[in-house]
Amino acid sequence: MDDFESGVGAWTRNDQIKSDNPAADVLLVDVVATRASRGGPRASNGAALFSFKAARSSWASASTRVNGARWAKTGRAA
Repeated sequence: MDDFESGVGAWTRNDQIKSDNPAADVLLVDVVATRASRGGPRASNGAALFSFKAARSSWASASTRVNGARWAKTGRAA
């Protein structure tokens, strides 16, 4: 999905709060760059922590654009 070697700047966060009021901040989801944990893939220097807060009758998302043709060439897309 992402190697996070370049951080999390390409990720977009959204939630019900922001959707209802475009001037509001996204409060229900966060993405933070962090170091890869021990035992992860070799030579991995990047990782990310995704946190979603609970809220009744609400939603939150974190997404990033992907290059479908590039993914297909590496076997990631069906």
